[in-house]
Amino acid sequence: MGSTILGLILTSIAVALTAMQVKLAFQQLNPAPRELSISHRVLDGDGGRLTSVAVTNTGRHDIADAQFNNAAPIRLTFGAELLEIRQRSLSSGRSVPLVEILDGDLALQPSLIAVGERIEVEVKSAGPTGVAPPKIGHELIGVRVRTLGAKAVRQVNIRRASLRLVSSSIAAGLGLALVVWLAASFFSPPNFWITPSPVEVGSNASVCAQGLTPFDIVQVETEVWPEPPLILGSDQVDKSGSVCVTIFLPGDFEQGNSLLTVAVIQADGYSYYSMTISVVGSAG
Repeated sequence: MGSTILGLILTSIAVALTAMQVKLAFQQLNPAPRELSISHRVLDGDGGRLTSVAVTNTGRHDIADAQFNNAAPIRLTFGAELLEIRQRSLSSGRSVPLVEILDGDLALQPSLIAVGERIEVEVKSAGPTGVAPPKIGHELIGVRVRTLGAKAVRQVNIRRASLRLVSSSIAAGLGLALVVWLAASFFSPPNFWITPSPVEVGSNASVCAQGLTPFDIVQVETEVWPEPPLILGSDQVDKSGSVCVTIFLPGDFEQGNSLLTVAVIQADGYSYYSMTISVVGSAG
């Protein structure tokens, strides 16, 4: 009897772990070959005038200084003029690339940014920078640049779902049913849809999702590469794991079938999904 219960528990654990691996494979980040993700968060203190800015190479290859066309820096313009740089760091421990303030903007001068490297800069501004993504200017060649709002990178104190061994005193049947249910929940990918469909240019629509982790951020972007994508809207997942992001399609949006990128931004990383929408001209 004891060996039977142990066998059921081990089988259940194997099923659950397999499902976790399948889900992780499904959500595997598939970044562009060369990609920069830029984010910021407003720090406590000084009336919201202290901001931490992060530039991370989330692509699959290094970004060489030669890809800064005309030696032009990456310039970030926030909702307030930047006054001074308090500190800067590079995650790899190499020498920190030159980062300076030019005309109130943050400027990252041409430099090697290796895969996974993260440049962090703390700056003081004339006023609150706000949560909106900064305006970005660059002449990078073959590099996709993503900008994320401050809300998106806020560290959320979420206790992630974890598997625990069930005490052998619990009935084997209930334990197996519980683990199978957990496996099914790990395996099921999020469900995305858009309403209304088709979408008229110059109008609002909603990109909705179910099956996400509460309090993650969902950001909807156009799928354009290597040019920076257009951020159409973002919102936070509610306690039930659902969200509806209101997006606006400008009047010059290309009609027909278009691809959108849905970025699910967690406290410890990103997952990207693609969805196809049908776009038609305005009835008016």
